[in-house]
Amino acid sequence: MVKLAILDVDGTITDSSRRIQESAITAIRKAQDNGKIISLVSGNVVPVMYALQVYIGIKNEVFAENGGVMYFKNKIEKFFHKRKTDEFLTHISKISSARGIFTNVWRYSSMAFEMDSEDVEKVRAESIKWNLDITDSSFSWHVLNKGQNKGYALKKLIELHNVEKEDVLVVGDSKNDLPMFVEDVNRSTVKNGDPGLKELSDYISPRGLDEAIPDIFRKFSLI
Repeated sequence: MVKLAILDVDGTITDSSRRIQESAITAIRKAQDNGKIISLVSGNVVPVMYALQVYIGIKNEVFAENGGVMYFKNKIEKFFHKRKTDEFLTHISKISSARGIFTNVWRYSSMAFEMDSEDVEKVRAESIKWNLDITDSSFSWHVLNKGQNKGYALKKLIELHNVEKEDVLVVGDSKNDLPMFVEDVNRSTVKNGDPGLKELSDYISPRGLDEAIPDIFRKFSLI
C-alpha cells in the first residue's frame, strides 16, 4: 500500500506551458486527506517550491534543485554546495552557447542553463572532466554535484518517514526523474513521459495531463 507519493512538477503536475493542473491539486489534497504523505521534488528553486507547498497545501517536505535542497517548516536544508557548479557554468559559458537562466539567483547547490543542441556533447564531456553531472529537465539543463539527484531526495524521504520502498510511489516525466525510478518503489509516468521512464514504469497513464495525476492516484489507491 502506498503511503508516500513523490511527484515531479514541470510536465507532471503542470502542462508543457508550466500551467499547474487543477485536477492535480485536487488529487494531492484528497490523498493527504486520506492520510497519504505527498512531496514535490523539482529542479526548480526554493522560492518556487515554497510557493507550491503553501498554495497547494502540501503538508510535508518539498525538494528543490533536483534533491539538492529541502524546505520544510520555514527551514532550508542544503545537502550540496554551489561553488563548483557555479564555476563550471562560468567555464562552459566561455567555450559554448551555454547561458545561465534567471532563477540561478536563488540557487544554493546547482546551476541551470540553456544551450544549443550542437553543444550538448561538448558540455557533457566537460562535466565529466569536472566530476559533475548535467541533466535535462526538458525545460532547462542543470549542472549538479555528484550524488545530487532526485534519487537522493527519495532516499531522504524514505528515511524521514520511516517507510519501505514498496510503500512509495514516484511520478515523473523526464530524464532528470530517472534517479527516482529505482527497484521496489512503485513507478508511474504520464502519457508524454520520457521513453526511459516508460520502460521502468509500473503504470503509464493514458490520460492527458489534465487528468493524469488523479488517474495515477486512483490506480495506486491514494484516492
